[in-house]
This record gives sequence, structure tokens and C-alpha cells, in this order.
Amino acid sequence: MELQNLSLLVVFAVSMTFTPGPANLTLLGTSVQLGIRSTLPLMAGVVTGFVINALAICVGLGSVFQQFPVMVTFIKVAGTFYILYLAYSLWRVRHAEARRASAVAPGFFKGILVHPLNPKAWLMLITAYSQFVSPDRVVTDSLALIIVFCLSGLAANSLWTVLGSVIHEYLQVPKMRYSFFTSLAVMLSGLAIALWLT
Repeated sequence: MELQNLSLLVVFAVSMTFTPGPANLTLLGTSVQLGIRSTLPLMAGVVTGFVINALAICVGLGSVFQQFPVMVTFIKVAGTFYILYLAYSLWRVRHAEARRASAVAPGFFKGILVHPLNPKAWLMLITAYSQFVSPDRVVTDSLALIIVFCLSGLAANSLWTVLGSVIHEYLQVPKMRYSFFTSLAVMLSGLAIALWLT
């Protein structure tokens, strides 16, 4: 991949991965509630799920989506329900005490589903593939795309996770915790609804 295209790919990846979405908001909420260490398995699952998406697009799943739109509809339906489930999970902890010892941290497998069930994650990768992968350099360009998005995604996920731990210190007052987790749940629910408007 030429340096100019690589630079544009990095800008595109950063602009897509650092914005608040289902993965980042879930990591933020989990880190606020349980801390960074307990959030790491969830983050590992999120990153792994994104790698699965990227590999699938690079081996041709994007064209399968175009030929069989029903697959996109299935992902949209399943993704909406999963994002609503994540929103409900955050909404439930709004009355919880800060970092309860009894709280169960969401694990690797809860995280691994976030991106495969997110139609916008697929659309983002399909767009990147169509713009930055040359037919003459499919293997090397695909590898570059996967590496750039995974590094950017890992950096973004890490930032949101650390941010959650920092925010925790300011949410010792029950009313503030209630408002924070309610807001996160509303934002995630809004993202789920927005899936149907695209």
C-alpha cells in the first residue's frame, strides 16, 4: 500500500474506532463499575470480534452480503437485540454500589459478539476494503487494513476503558452513578434504534 493511501487509511480508521459506539460505551460502563483489570477479558473479546470481521471482509464476505441481503437483515436484527441487551446490562447497574465485590465481570465471549453483530462495523470495513485494497495487491493491502484497524481499535478500546476507570472516581455519589449509567443505557438504546434508520 502506498504511503498516501496508508495515511488516509489510518485517518479513516481512527475517525471510525475512537467515536462512541456499542463496544466503546460498553467498555466505558464496565470499567466505571468494575475497573480496568476486570474489563480486560471483555476488551480482548471486542478486539477478537473485530479481527473476525476484518478477516471475513478481506476473504470476500462483503460480496456475499451484496448477493444475499437477507444476511444483512439478520445481522441487523440480531445486532439490535444484542445492543439493547448491553444497554439493559448497563441500566441494571445504575443503583449498584461502586465496584461491588459480588459483581460479575462480563467476559471474553460477551465481547466477541459486539462487532460481528454490529452492521455498522461491517459497513465500515466494507467501505475501507473497497477504498484502500487494490486488486493488484489484495494480500498486502488486506493485511495493512487489518493491522491498521486492529491497532486503532485496540488503542480506542484501551482509551475508553481507562477513561471509565478515571470517571469512576467522580461517580461516588449515587445520584451521579444513576445518571451516568442511565445515560449510557439510553445512548446504547439510541444506537440500536439508529441501526434501523440506516
